[in-house]
Amino acid sequence: MREDRSQREYLVRMPADDLGLFLTPGVRVSVDGEAGWVVPGRSWRGEASRTILQARAVRAPELALAA
Repeated sequence: MREDRSQREYLVRMPADDLGLFLTPGVRVSVDGEAGWVVPGRSWRGEASRTILQARAVRAPELALAA
């Protein structure tokens, strides 16, 4: 997940059963949660480190409008 304002990238962690949505790459979502651990990037692949976000809720307002 990439935050719009800062462009900082996060890994989002939550039980799959709690998601209740099918998301595709590029869809905009709103996430409530707490940032925690940092996962180091793989420098040999040019990956940046990412912070894990423990999500309490994920919403996809664009998908709701499309329905």
